[in-house]
Formats: sequence, structure tokens, C-alpha cells
Amino acid sequence: MRHTAGLSVLLATLSIFGKGSDAPHPIAGLPRENYAFESHIRLRRWDKPRVTLHVADPGTGIEPGDAKRRTAQAASLWNEATGDTVYLVVTEEAGADITVRFVPASSLPPQAVGRTTTLFRSVSGTLVRGEVRVREDLSEAQSIQAIAHELGHALGIQGHSDEPRDLMYFRSHLPAVVTRADANTLRIAYSETLRSDPDRRSEIDSVPPH
Repeated sequence: MRHTAGLSVLLATLSIFGKGSDAPHPIAGLPRENYAFESHIRLRRWDKPRVTLHVADPGTGIEPGDAKRRTAQAASLWNEATGDTVYLVVTEEAGADITVRFVPASSLPPQAVGRTTTLFRSVSGTLVRGEVRVREDLSEAQSIQAIAHELGHALGIQGHSDEPRDLMYFRSHLPAVVTRADANTLRIAYSETLRSDPDRRSEIDSVPPH
């Protein structure tokens, strides 16, 4: 992690190659099935209920219309599950909160299908900006899954689930589904209870490439 003018940069990487639990957790009143309190998970949050999302003009590997449609479908997976907490708004305007880029496989680590970079404030951990990069050569289904996974990082789940069925599991898999544990973990990131008790967050700052 590096600090610049009061902001920190965090890299979270998804490679193709973090667990829902019904057990009680330390904070009463929060959803029980989640992985928010796993030691390798760090939760962050945007300070607003609507987060804008822009698809950068892709190269020759995918048609612009396909890139936008896949991104919108990926965003809708989170909106349907957690739109009451934080809502992704796809916009044509550059300068959005999160930018999605479709890139050649050679621009990502070997075997990786996506990478997310987030800018956040050093003290509060509040997210300021995000960039999602996904491989342009994926099938439509794989692409939607990879984008949705990376959007999970960009929305504030900084780490991976250990449960293979969760969208935020570290290995890409189909179908793309935001599970109850995924949704609850994101809700916990935005809960006022957790906000007032930040010491309960784990200390992970980055997810290394696999």
C-alpha cells in the first residue's frame, strides 16, 4: 500500500485458477451469514448510496456495445442483491466513481481475468475512486462473472471468500450469482454499527496475484 496526499492505493486481483457462515459474529444485529470478519477480509465503503460506473472505450477485442451491456448486467447482479444499501449507476460520463476497462490478457498478471484498483482515504478508509480491468477475450458469461466479482472489490469487499459458491471466491466460476453471504458482507461494510466500531475490521491491505 502506498500513500499519496492523504490517499492510499489498494490493488485487489482476481485470478482464474473471502466464506459464508451461520455462526454468530462479534456485532449483534448484523446479518449472520457473511465472511466480513474473516482475517483476510478488509471492508471499505463509499460515502454515498449511489456510485457511478463508466465503461471506457474498449480496444478491438470487444465491441463497445457488448462491453457496456456486459458491464450493466454485472452491475445489476449487485443492484438486485444490495441496491437498498449501495446502488451502481451506469453512466456515459467520464470521470465516474468507477471506470471499467476491457484490456488484452497481456496487460494483466498471468492467468488473471481481472484486476481492481481502488483509491481510498488513509484514515477513514472511505473509497474515492475505482478502476476495474477485465480481459477482453472472455466469453460473455465469463466476462459478466469477472466484472461482477471485480465490482465487489470496487464496492468495498477487499479480499476473497473461501466458499466456492460465493461470487467473491478467488477462483472464477459460473453461474455468476451474488450469494446471501456476498450481499450480507457488503451490507456489513456499509452498516452504521461497523462504521462506529472500525477496530473490528481486519487488517488485510492487498490480495496478491495467484
